[in-house]
Amino acid sequence: MKSNGNKKILTTILTAVLAVVIALSGYLLIAFIGSSVQNGSPSLNKDLDDKTEDTDSDIDNANKDDDLSSDEEGSDKSASDVESRRTKNYDGPRICQADQYIYNSDGKIIKDFHDGERYYLEMTVNADASEAVLVYDNVCYYIDADLNMTEIETDVNDAGICFDGGYCYYVTGEVGTTEQELFIYDIWNQTKESIYTGNIITVCISPNGQVVAFSTCYGKPGLYTDGIDIKARSYNIDNDPSLIAISNDASMIYYNEFGGKDDEFKCIDHGQEVTLSTKRMLESYFDKECKQIMYMDKEGVKYYKTESGEPVIITEDTEELHFDVARGISMPISFFSEHYILDTDCFSDALMMHSFDDCYAFTGLVPEIICLTSGNEKARNFSTAITDEGPACIGTSEGNLVKFSYDGKDITETRLYSTGSIGPDYVTNKNLDTVWFIMNNDIYCLSEGKSTVMVAAQGDRLNSQLLWDPFSERCFFIKDDMYLCSVGTESGDVETICDYCHLLHSEGVKSQLIGFTSPDSKYYILIGDEIVEK
Repeated sequence: MKSNGNKKILTTILTAVLAVVIALSGYLLIAFIGSSVQNGSPSLNKDLDDKTEDTDSDIDNANKDDDLSSDEEGSDKSASDVESRRTKNYDGPRICQADQYIYNSDGKIIKDFHDGERYYLEMTVNADASEAVLVYDNVCYYIDADLNMTEIETDVNDAGICFDGGYCYYVTGEVGTTEQELFIYDIWNQTKESIYTGNIITVCISPNGQVVAFSTCYGKPGLYTDGIDIKARSYNIDNDPSLIAISNDASMIYYNEFGGKDDEFKCIDHGQEVTLSTKRMLESYFDKECKQIMYMDKEGVKYYKTESGEPVIITEDTEELHFDVARGISMPISFFSEHYILDTDCFSDALMMHSFDDCYAFTGLVPEIICLTSGNEKARNFSTAITDEGPACIGTSEGNLVKFSYDGKDITETRLYSTGSIGPDYVTNKNLDTVWFIMNNDIYCLSEGKSTVMVAAQGDRLNSQLLWDPFSERCFFIKDDMYLCSVGTESGDVETICDYCHLLHSEGVKSQLIGFTSPDSKYYILIGDEIVEK
């Protein structure tokens, strides 16, 4: 009997010890997983099933009360606190592209990619246009301001640089397969961090380059955010998203949603879905933090700011209205879309609008619209700028060149010159302080603080085409239906570029280049001092 009793006691002790070991092992396993999630373990971030911040419920309707993210604030402050890599007051060469030519503002040109087979190159630039990332024939390149090229990676199908510069994302692997892999690349240190492996549909990168949003397809659409030293999060949505922008702290994600009853433009704001428009958005403007947006749809011109709940309609009258970036830098998120990040935290300091017969400015942090031309029903054909004195525009009115300006209190209309023509043709520089116009088939120049002077005779052939070139800061025109010429601000300051110009037209991003057609219908572009064939 004693032997059986000892056995029972021993069995009880062993059972208790075993229970403690199992409990301790479970505790340590949970602690390890929690630590891995907290530290953004790459192994946990690689697979959809391991996303620890996954939301359990689908997103169905706008402005739901339930939070779509398990993090209450829906943001990552560590990612947003990273110091910007932008160069303060950058004044070096700026990179751009036109018709498969890559060029900079010093007039250098890369012609290697002009194969005649594509309309544009898959290249993005940072805000200062001092850095670019290009994908060509599945090779990803980094391009600096002097157009020096460095290969980043091969087998790449998508890439994009961030607003601040210094970081980009790229996606490797065959499109449509689960073998694709998304990386954030540190351009300055030439290091990469793997973010996700799987079927990747669209990607966007935050202004500081620390965060990406991406969409996938695993039978059901999914939207995810991840990055450098942040928590990964996932959002279940009903239809396929085309991602546009994400804020530095991942609290704001903007996207077009396709495949439902109607295509819609939406954002996820701190975990809450907000429908910004019931139509797909092709043009939008973000502040430099991607916390604010201005856009236009059939209901009106709209403004939305993070955590405001719903967009503010600034004006319902949108007939023939167009946005103008009237001051500062705008970065196209891609060269084949009309989505831009502006170097501002107040849209009133950067944006204006115009239609054929009216021009508008904005005032206030929450923009309010002001019509600069309401006192002149005959005003037409506007050029806009926000100067140190405030927003302004130049237009024509019954043969007069007129200027409208707003100083924060009053609108002032000034007649600059009476040409006698019904609708004089004119161009201005970007600050509106120099105007070239045609009168009696000759070209005149009016500079602020100076008298109007005739700067060039156009010859015997009638010509009504003028273009301003930001490269040379000169006005271009056609003389005698054959000579492409430019003129400055002084009388007789005329240069002949070529003798085979028949028609003028604008080329490149935001029409920054001089293009022309020859008498034999060939197309050409002037880049700096060089003429290239289109």
